[in-house]
Amino acid sequence: MSKYATATTVKVLTSRNRLTRFRRWQFEGFEATFTFLKMAVMSKITSYFQVDRSFGVASPSSKASPSPAPPTPPTPYSPFAPSTPIVPNTSFAPSTPTAPSSSSSPFDEYLIWLVWTLLSDTPTAIKNTKLDSIMPSIEALENLLNASHLTVSDDLIEVLQAPTPPSIEWLKSLPSMATNAWGIYLLVLEKPFCRPLVYVGSGTNSKRGLNVRLYNYESETSLPVRVEDALNEGYVIASKGVLCSCPLPLLSSRFPLRGLCLLVEAVFAVVFSALEDRTKTYNLPLLCPWHVDMFEYDGLCTHSSISEGIRGEADHLDVVQKLFPQIDHNKTDAEKNETLAKENAERETRIAEQNARLLEQKAKRAAESIKGCTERKRIRYYNFKAVDFEGWQAWRRGYNQTQALRPELAGQKKVNLQNFYANNRASGKFRCEPCHINFPGKSQFDAHIKSEEHTDVASGLKSAKKLKVLTPAEERKRLQRVVDRAAARDAAKAARRYFCYPCDENYGTKSNLDSHCKSNAHKAAAAAATAAAAATSQSPA
Repeated sequence: MSKYATATTVKVLTSRNRLTRFRRWQFEGFEATFTFLKMAVMSKITSYFQVDRSFGVASPSSKASPSPAPPTPPTPYSPFAPSTPIVPNTSFAPSTPTAPSSSSSPFDEYLIWLVWTLLSDTPTAIKNTKLDSIMPSIEALENLLNASHLTVSDDLIEVLQAPTPPSIEWLKSLPSMATNAWGIYLLVLEKPFCRPLVYVGSGTNSKRGLNVRLYNYESETSLPVRVEDALNEGYVIASKGVLCSCPLPLLSSRFPLRGLCLLVEAVFAVVFSALEDRTKTYNLPLLCPWHVDMFEYDGLCTHSSISEGIRGEADHLDVVQKLFPQIDHNKTDAEKNETLAKENAERETRIAEQNARLLEQKAKRAAESIKGCTERKRIRYYNFKAVDFEGWQAWRRGYNQTQALRPELAGQKKVNLQNFYANNRASGKFRCEPCHINFPGKSQFDAHIKSEEHTDVASGLKSAKKLKVLTPAEERKRLQRVVDRAAARDAAKAARRYFCYPCDENYGTKSNLDSHCKSNAHKAAAAAATAAAAATSQSPA
């Protein structure tokens, strides 16, 4: 560092604001240096593959003579990688890895370089180390990428080679649906008079793929933290675009392809600068071809997906040994669908058997609990009888008397409740003054207060009914008449005074019996009884 920089450092330490400005200036200087180094590496890689910046037109030298198969490209330099290069775990590597395909397009090679650079230059402490087991070499990465049949947007190649970052209009023009496929999506959130926001994610549902994840944003369930915060602040999701997609894989290849999707998601998050804090690098290699100040939107990703776990690990699948032998893309679609359906059926059968075992165990535990409770009661009952026989006899007599008096006790409880209501009405404990009504209990009083009739009377829209205000003595007499009528009905039922024999129905008042006799059901039952009696009388003795 120069003398001026050293003097400036000593001076800025006296003020917090100056220290902040110095750190920002220092970071911008480092970033400019790293950008220059990155451009140099990109130019080397471009000249190595002998193609121009359009990735679609070969250079004159490549047209003049056929180029031999390129060797494995060297690992690019990244200023944020550790000093010692990372050696991926090769314990799960295939014994004979397939050579890189010579028919790969230049963009496929560029995507392989991006993914491999991110995987190899990211420190081990901040990434999922199982990714190194899935893709221990660049050949394994290329084999996995070819097996996935990954497809990208048509104009994504031109956008990545443009001198300026993609606009919001281009991001909103991405395709919004991928049927029966996994993929990487990009959300655009907008709010009036605010900068747009961008989020990059992936969808790898086993049965319905990416559409399940996109539907979560419509139902607003399982949302990312920053996306949910933005929606609460007034942002709306303007578009849900698909950056790349691949067909639904077989069960044996879901685990490694989920790892590949996480890596591709992390690459697009870095390339399109979708990470939340742009003042730090998250210890990731600089893969973005543009300066962060050139973007017209901000990011919402709180972290890189390279550190996330890979779902499907509980299936105990051997990653590489099952990946290469079983992915046979020479099969027809019908054979692939048949294999996938068979695997899903076997998985559902295992789940159903497991659920059946759990239910059986739960029922067995419940039966043992009930049996134990009954056994304890039986032992306690007979122990009591054996130890204190006289006490047991006294308890048994009391129990028998209680059972015999149960109907009488129920009737007394009903009478007590009626007396309680009568006392409340007579005392005016629950009285509505605007409506001049006494209520027997608090529940009836609360229901009346919430009714429209009370609201209209209390607001003056409707006048209260002119009811005679009874004195407490008159209220008691009225309620006593109600109790007497109820007792008379019960006595009539007990004496079967108003009993309908054809219908075998018992009534408490004559008016109720007359109403029943006028019904069609009674007439039909009476006619049937008369016909049966006539048939019996005409039969020979």
